[in-house]
Amino acid sequence: MIEKLRILIFIPHFEPGFKFGGPIRSIKALINLLNNKIQFTVFTSNHDYGDKVSYSNIMFNKVLRKDDYDIIYYSGGFIGILMFIKNNYRYDTIYLNSFFHFRYSIWIIFLKKLRLINNKIVLSPRGEFNEGALNIRRIKKKLFLYFSKGIHLYKNIVWHATTNEEVLAIESIFGDTATIKYAPVLPSAFAFKKDNDKSIVKKPCDLKLVFLSRISKIKNLDYLLTELFLISNEVKDTKANIVLDVFGPISDVSFWNECKCIIEANKSNNIKVTYKGEVEYEEVFGILRNYHYWVLPTLGENYGQAIADSLVANCPIIISDKTPWTEDVKRYNLGFVIELKEHFLKDVILECLNFNNDEYANYRCNVKSYIDNHLSDEDSIEKNLNIFLDEN
Repeated sequence: MIEKLRILIFIPHFEPGFKFGGPIRSIKALINLLNNKIQFTVFTSNHDYGDKVSYSNIMFNKVLRKDDYDIIYYSGGFIGILMFIKNNYRYDTIYLNSFFHFRYSIWIIFLKKLRLINNKIVLSPRGEFNEGALNIRRIKKKLFLYFSKGIHLYKNIVWHATTNEEVLAIESIFGDTATIKYAPVLPSAFAFKKDNDKSIVKKPCDLKLVFLSRISKIKNLDYLLTELFLISNEVKDTKANIVLDVFGPISDVSFWNECKCIIEANKSNNIKVTYKGEVEYEEVFGILRNYHYWVLPTLGENYGQAIADSLVANCPIIISDKTPWTEDVKRYNLGFVIELKEHFLKDVILECLNFNNDEYANYRCNVKSYIDNHLSDEDSIEKNLNIFLDEN
């Protein structure tokens, strides 16, 4: 019997947490699809993203066995991470899922640089090199990139790029001598393909929109709200009824306060915006099936697990042109792709508002066909396995 590879995954937050979003689901999908060939151990925080309260009824700092993997919910300091790695030298590869996170990425890279650990390291930036992401706290990030390149901090690692754009981004920062392996993100949502035929009726002048994502600058909720309220004057004397329900953890409180100001300053009888709070992942699909379109005018996505979730829920999408889904949405007519310019999103919302049920049903049929034929494939699974294999 061939012994399984042993991979130690560092990720800042993991299940039962859900506020960290797509990376949690991406790693869970990776484990689900490759656990027959790889023994995974997840090393993660003992609390959810943004929370100060630890998980209850979970043992910390111990290796716990889950269905298909081991996991450590860590509550200690930096030295404890070093000691865990050194005391468990059996791991073939350490897999990092952030570039800028200090404890769960940069610290481990420093340990490698100082030769305190000798494990092979694979690093997935998870979209942190997207232009929109780099522009948030830009100076701090630029200074670290300059410093890290100056001391060749990332010289001996393997990069996992999940899009062709990320390959180019890594090359532009670290040069064409960087070791880069491309493997697309494995969508977590394919396991929920069943029961996705529930229909929502679409009437002209009636439109239900949903924003389900982390509330942060990069997700661009303020642009969505501004564009939505531009419609007010055009529909105020009509029977139009537009609903936008907002779900998701508030990861940037000051940004959310700005969004609330937009909502308060634009009261309308025809447009209702409601914040519905946080939702656990198991609830997502049932929620999405109650809306005509899922909207995300993001400033940049590495993959966009939530986009896949929406499609699996048979909910057409309205997204910006800053995601890897642009071409597929256009080619298979899964919804709308917009440029982030004034009136662009407003015009799309008005078009959707006027659809009758037959016109809207065409999008749902396209989404269902796409999910059945394109969401996951064996080639993507093989590419993800290969990021952990040594070149012969």
